[in-house]
Order: sequence, then C-alpha cells, then structure tokens
Amino acid sequence: MKITDVKTLAKHWVEENISDLSGFVGAYLTGSTIWKDEDDLHAPSSDVDIFIVMQGDELPAKIGKINHQNITLEINFVSFTSISDPQVILAQYHIANAFYKNSVLLDPLGQLAPIHKAVKAQFAEAIWVIKRCEDARGNAKNWLKTFQKASELHDQVTALFFAAGVTTHMLLVAGVKNPTIRRRYVECNILLQQHGYNDICENLLTTLGSQHLSKQTVLHHLNKLDGHFAVACKVMKSPYMFAADMSMDLKSIAIGGSAEMIKAGHHREAVFWLIAIYGRSRAVIFTDGTEAQLNAIDADLWSLLADLGIDNQQDMNIRATMIADDIETAWQIAMKIIA
Repeated sequence: MKITDVKTLAKHWVEENISDLSGFVGAYLTGSTIWKDEDDLHAPSSDVDIFIVMQGDELPAKIGKINHQNITLEINFVSFTSISDPQVILAQYHIANAFYKNSVLLDPLGQLAPIHKAVKAQFAEAIWVIKRCEDARGNAKNWLKTFQKASELHDQVTALFFAAGVTTHMLLVAGVKNPTIRRRYVECNILLQQHGYNDICENLLTTLGSQHLSKQTVLHHLNKLDGHFAVACKVMKSPYMFAADMSMDLKSIAIGGSAEMIKAGHHREAVFWLIAIYGRSRAVIFTDGTEAQLNAIDADLWSLLADLGIDNQQDMNIRATMIADDIETAWQIAMKIIA
C-alpha cells in the first residue's frame, strides 16, 4: 500500500470514529510515515502514529494500537494548549518533526495550519536545531539517571540502551533528519557517513556492543525473543504502559521489523530494538508470568547481554560511563554538522 493511501485510511478512521467527539480540534500524523514520499510503499512492520488534538487538559484515554484495513494505527490524544505555541514546539525534537512535515489530517477549525506554517518556516534555523539537540541530549542523560535508579533487570537494560540510542537522535536532529525509533542506528550511520564521520558509526555500535556480532548470532537472539514475546502476550493481565504493543497481532512490528533489518544486512543496528522488546517482554513476565517463564527469559536475555559484553552489574555501570562519553562526543559532532 502506498503512503498516500495509508494517509487516506488514517484520515477516514479519524473522521468516522473521533471527529464527532466534543472538544475535537483536529488530527495530525507523526513518525516515519510523514517522512516518506506519497508514492513510497508502507512497510507492514511500521505503525501509523496519529495524534488527536482536543480542547482542554482532560483527555480521553489513550487508544493505542489498532488494526484498520490491514494497517496498524497508533492513536494518541494531545491537548491543543500543549501544541499551540510554535516556539515551544520548535524546541522539542519529537513534536517539532510532525509540524515540519505536511502531517495535518483534519483541521476543521483551521487551528493546526498556522502552527504547521510557523514551525515549517523556522524548523531548519540553527537556533532551533540546537535547541532540539539540547532536548535530545537531556533525554539521553535522563535515561542514564533512570538506569542509576533502576533495580529490576528489564528497567535497567531498557534505560541503559535507550540512553545509548538517544545519542543517535541528537545527531539525526542536527542533520534535520527523522529521529526514528527502530531504525535509528541505520539512519544515523547514513548521516554520519555523508558527513565523513565513519569512525563514529563504529564507535556508537561499539557502545551498543553489537559491532562484532554476525548476522547468524543476531538472528539466533531474535528467534529466542520471538518465543518470550509470545509468552508475554499470552500471560499479560496487569496494567502496563506498553500493553497495547504486547499483542501477537502486532508481532510484525515487535519482531518482524527486526527480522527485516537483519535480512537487509543491518543486523548490528537491529540489536537496539531486540533489547527494547526484551525489556517489555520481561516486564510483563516479571509481573504476570511464572517463575519458570521468568527464569527462561532471564537466561536468554543474559545470553544476549553477554554477547554485547555485559555479564554483570559492574559491566552495566562501565557501559553507562561509555554512553555518557558518547553523549558528549555526539553533541560536539552535532554542533559541527549544524555549522
């Protein structure tokens, strides 16, 4: 399905299911969908992120991921107040991208178009690019703080590897590129090579721990994760912030996306998403699974961590120090890219 058709389906879903709600202002897309050309093909392993803009601060409950005519929509609500000031948006790297691109789906009151116009006009100005890089750097440092406070394995690995992963966002933001989620290392490597920083690509993968891994090794770990993801989807019953993602109906995103990357030769870069899904699966099994299920996922997660050079808590702390160094190195390179 082409991106233009995906956008049409997303618009129709909002019109049919949301637009009659009291306080509805409009809707816009974000994520990788808006960075693609209209004639590009939509990957089944990608979801379509929709933000529903509402008046007031009391928002409906997040709907999360749903299947609509064979595409996965991720439905979120946001208050108009929080996105009404273009200068506030321009300083936040996750939000600004949506209003830089032509992302507005519905704007019956004409309130989103002026925001889009203002953000687009100033998006590439150095002052705002630097502020968004600062936002990404702060995000990475906050993940390190979260790691330092975490006590459970799933929280530790999630925070540690997201701290590492956000360093790529700092660089992508500097290059006025999409700070994508699953493919962040792939896109960052492309950007760095374009600017002559090939050695930094390898340095980031070294901190991730995947620089030496073979395609077969990463595929082995993905196959192990596949089974634990299925267990987590089956046993989950407690509230969980990523509950909407833990469904076998969404396996194409959680597991299939990594398989696509591995097949394309990006196995080293795919490790980031493996860790993310391992963290989510372990969090569910820790709460709702049996002791045997927890022991099983722990054994395979530690096996992956060992291949990434982490055998114990001390190794995690050493890796955190490496990440802290990478954050500052990435900041310096980001400023050179902007200049």
